[in-house]
Amino acid sequence: MSVSIDRGGSGPLATSGFTLLEVILAAALVLMLGALAVGFLNPSLRALSRGSTRADMQQDAMVALGRLCADLQATATSAVGLLNPEASGPGPVVISLVRVETTAPPTGEAQWETSVIAYVWDRASERVVRRVFATANPVISGMGLSGLSPRRADDATLTRMASMSNPADDDVLAFGVRQFRVATAGSGKSYVSPPFTIRIEMARAGSHRNEPERYVMTRSVTTRNHE
Repeated sequence: MSVSIDRGGSGPLATSGFTLLEVILAAALVLMLGALAVGFLNPSLRALSRGSTRADMQQDAMVALGRLCADLQATATSAVGLLNPEASGPGPVVISLVRVETTAPPTGEAQWETSVIAYVWDRASERVVRRVFATANPVISGMGLSGLSPRRADDATLTRMASMSNPADDDVLAFGVRQFRVATAGSGKSYVSPPFTIRIEMARAGSHRNEPERYVMTRSVTTRNHE
């Protein structure tokens, strides 16, 4: 059996064709070359996917830690509240602070902003969000936001900051956050001392990996009164 192609005319050269075996061999060769091409391309595609996923996580980690470090540098240790900073318990990790607005000459007394900033890591959603609570918000009642000497948020207030979420107002800084920890030089709830060392661990699935891609970033920062 053969596959013939009629080229017109007459005589012994009028008809030429491919045998079935030749067609099968040609198809097998094409399939083999395609498989080789895919084999060569797959590592490149996986590397591209890993690079893209890591770049996204790095960008989110830089934004989250950059915002937090900038806020910590604009406050004093006495105005920093921490809830579950080492992420040792099942609940969220919360960092609250009140920034110094100005320093009045010639006394050098600090004038404080009248709002509280909270950074919250929620285990369930794996997100780090930034929330701003204005003076009138009942969540922060009792913190003494007179503009002169704000109190450090206690555990009850920090817990309310974590639970009173409003998705429309939440500033989501990073998602896919598997771990978020804050270590300080101090010990105990009543004594917090810089530097603050913040560690964020992220994990996201890539399109060419069975295991999620991971990324870790650590930053250390001191507060305004410990420069």
